Amino acid sequence: MREEASVPLVEKAGVGDDRTGNASTSEVPQKEQNHKQPRQSQPHIAHHKFGLRLSTEKMRAPSHKTSLLLAFCRQLSLSSIFRLIGEAIGTYPLAFLISALILCSTSVGMVQLHLRDNVRDGFTPYTSSAKFEAETYKQFLNAKGDPMTTSVLMVAKDGGSMHRVDHLLEVRETINYITNNLTTFYEDRPVTYRDFCGAYCDANLPVLTFIESYLSKLNNDTSFQVEIALTYPIAKVVTFDIPIHLERNFFGVNVTTDEKAMKITNIESIKLILATFLGELKKDGDDGRMRAWEMQVYSWARQRKSRLIDVLVIGVEIVDVEINREAQRMSPYFAYGFISMFLFVCSTVYFSALYFDRLSWYTVIVALCSTVVPVMAITSTLGALSIFGSPINQLLLIMPFLIMGIGVNDSFLTVHAWLRQSNHEDLAITMGRVFEEVGPSITTTTLTNVITFLIGALTPTSEISIFCFGTAIALGMAYIYTLILFGPILYYASPKETKPIIRAQTGWRLKLHNYLELAIDWYAKIVSHRLTALLLFAGSLVYWFFAIKGTIQIESKLDTGKILPIETPIRRPNRLMEEIVWPEYYPLTVIVNNPIDIRSKGNLERIFAMHDQFEKMPHNRGKEFTLSWLREYQVYYEHDSVFDFDMSDEETESKLSYSKLKDFLNDTVRRQFQSFLRVDFSKPIPVQKFSLVFAFENIISWDARITLVQQWRKILESYPEMNATIYDVNGLFVDQIISLKPLTMQSVIWTLICMVVVCALFIQNPVSVALASFAIASISLGTVGYLSFWHLDLDPVSLGAILMSIGMSVDFTAHTTYHYQLQSHMVEKNGKFVLEPLRDPIDKLKHTLVSVAWPMTQAGLSTVICILPLILLQNYIPLVFVKTISLVVIWGLWHGLVLLPACLAQVPSWLLDINCYRNLFRNGSRDEIGESEREMDTIVDSVAVTPLV
Repeated sequence: MREEASVPLVEKAGVGDDRTGNASTSEVPQKEQNHKQPRQSQPHIAHHKFGLRLSTEKMRAPSHKTSLLLAFCRQLSLSSIFRLIGEAIGTYPLAFLISALILCSTSVGMVQLHLRDNVRDGFTPYTSSAKFEAETYKQFLNAKGDPMTTSVLMVAKDGGSMHRVDHLLEVRETINYITNNLTTFYEDRPVTYRDFCGAYCDANLPVLTFIESYLSKLNNDTSFQVEIALTYPIAKVVTFDIPIHLERNFFGVNVTTDEKAMKITNIESIKLILATFLGELKKDGDDGRMRAWEMQVYSWARQRKSRLIDVLVIGVEIVDVEINREAQRMSPYFAYGFISMFLFVCSTVYFSALYFDRLSWYTVIVALCSTVVPVMAITSTLGALSIFGSPINQLLLIMPFLIMGIGVNDSFLTVHAWLRQSNHEDLAITMGRVFEEVGPSITTTTLTNVITFLIGALTPTSEISIFCFGTAIALGMAYIYTLILFGPILYYASPKETKPIIRAQTGWRLKLHNYLELAIDWYAKIVSHRLTALLLFAGSLVYWFFAIKGTIQIESKLDTGKILPIETPIRRPNRLMEEIVWPEYYPLTVIVNNPIDIRSKGNLERIFAMHDQFEKMPHNRGKEFTLSWLREYQVYYEHDSVFDFDMSDEETESKLSYSKLKDFLNDTVRRQFQSFLRVDFSKPIPVQKFSLVFAFENIISWDARITLVQQWRKILESYPEMNATIYDVNGLFVDQIISLKPLTMQSVIWTLICMVVVCALFIQNPVSVALASFAIASISLGTVGYLSFWHLDLDPVSLGAILMSIGMSVDFTAHTTYHYQLQSHMVEKNGKFVLEPLRDPIDKLKHTLVSVAWPMTQAGLSTVICILPLILLQNYIPLVFVKTISLVVIWGLWHGLVLLPACLAQVPSWLLDINCYRNLFRNGSRDEIGESEREMDTIVDSVAVTPLV
């Protein structure tokens, strides 16, 4: 950098050693240099890095090294660092552009972009009991993947009963086809259900048995060998008195009292028949095979034509795919939002350039590039995440809307500062002034936003963590591109004038300038008045009352129907499961993980005591609906022992042994219990683990499910010797709801603490930090509270939105507090920069409003405009973010431009003059550093300076 260009022409508006910035009002004219004066008599000034100038004579004096170091540290500030960065950008713009292009090359990773949601357990904390229970169940099944269930629901097209011959024949055909013939391909190999069903291949045997027996009785067919009493809910094999549970497959059943009809069955009508397909995922690749097979069943069911029944399919993989498909529909809405925001940015930048008399084709390029910055941040982030194999879910597709809104904020501030600079200086100096003004504030807001989302990424819920981590990376990328891409663009777009141009002095610009100046002056006087502060405080009490009330009343609730897209075909089967299936039959699986010797009378009594406790609970359907291998084995053992004359049979305390267990599990009717036991006959206690299934009903609300899950777990705690755990199909969702409020409070508290630390690091005035932190908390509280009045519940989606709102609220508070606590600013007078003090609250407010009010308003409006098109989707997840961002912008602008300035204006000036960093280096002896400090104070002001028109 050229040394002569690096020394800005600055006049000090006041003299003396007043380090608070309140210098005297007498202006010291600049001394004219006599070109005839001998060269050696001229003061030699060295341009120190970080933009600080020190006398070389003092720098050479060994006795002053310590004092100069302390004085230099006292002078060091973020503004000086960013002045150096700006001058570096202005000196080597091409190098920065090349580095931006290199960084942007990560966007090519978007070619490998693959969306993947984990709706089933992706929103459940890793530390939850349900996660442990699901993992235990997985170990019990000895499965290579998570337990999966494909549910096939069959209903009559005319809304009538499925209890009609033609309908039952089609049900039988459908189940047989899906079980035996439906084929898909996985890794270029054909896959059928028989390839991975294992012990579950005959899970739908009760339905087929009922249909065969029913048709035989209707036709008086004697070829059906087994006599079955077709009673609902439990049919029976008459010969062996073996129950056949129909309540797990037939729903919406009406029974008849007509004795003639009851000769065949007591069923009068059936609304829905459910066929369940499970898999034993014991081999590598079984998980992928079942997922591919489930999607094939879903595709086949949607394409099949029938005049009798509708076949509806739902499963975990289907839900994930449908949500991802809906997420991809957001692409055109992103385009609408981007176009709307681009037009808004261009029009506002055009107006600003016109006002500052800087309108040219270069300004149009600047407006365009201000929107390119967040786009490049988005593509680079998604590309990098794809390259490194990070999962990308639907929530992360909300990120582009946030970055387009939030990421352009830095560009607005930078453009606003750039337009107000002198256009006759060396461009490196101009860029240094631009980033000296905006660098600290955009760094503060970016860092707080990034920290907010990184805290969210640490939450023990994978789907929220993916969203927060990706958003944090994108925000950091947007900040980097603002420096290394947008900065050089501003350099090339700057006019190369050699003479000073006085702007806003003639015609309509002068009038507009005067009107705006008068409006700002009046606004500053009104806001700074004590009566205004009292009125605003009274209004804020009302705002806080409803915000706190709404926050307390917000419910932790998970409604899967809301999360599903409106137009997805799986809404109907999901509704049928929630409204018909689960209210009539809600299974609970209990897994006993320790070997329990049933030959001991005490052990057997303990096991049956646990049975009784579950069966006597509210909503339990009764003892006869429990699937207990032990009860069935006891009946089998006693029945078989009557005809067993083997005197060598083992005599036990409980009159029960394992001697007939092999025959029991191989019995044609009872072989279904093979999947209920984990047996090793080489060990003294062959049954190493076993499971039981209890049936419940009328569990409709999530509150009832939460209560029952907690009661189930409490029962098992009283049987520690069994090491038993539960497995509930909705347990993961239950724990999501239970953990939402504690997780939200924990995340919010940690986020606010980090906000305070970051603000303290950059603003350095304790009063300003306290007010900024309070404003952040107030905005976040208002957002959460008023979301509850907007009919939103606390769920994993709204949790992510709340974390986002905390980060966004910083943008509306940090800029205001940072600029208000400055003690002086630079103005351009007659082509020269003069440093003027900010003496009173009105001056500080006017300076703050001129610096941030317009770009803050631009940023807020552009954020809302960008995300507003998502309203057209009318899906729950996009609407949560639209409502949240709208509230954040409304409350943020109110706090940043009205409430916070009014509070700051009531703070005594001496409190705002405290600088923690500077005071740290003033603890030394005044005798040691006083002389050097005074010398440096006459050269460079000790606080950050901000240009003002």
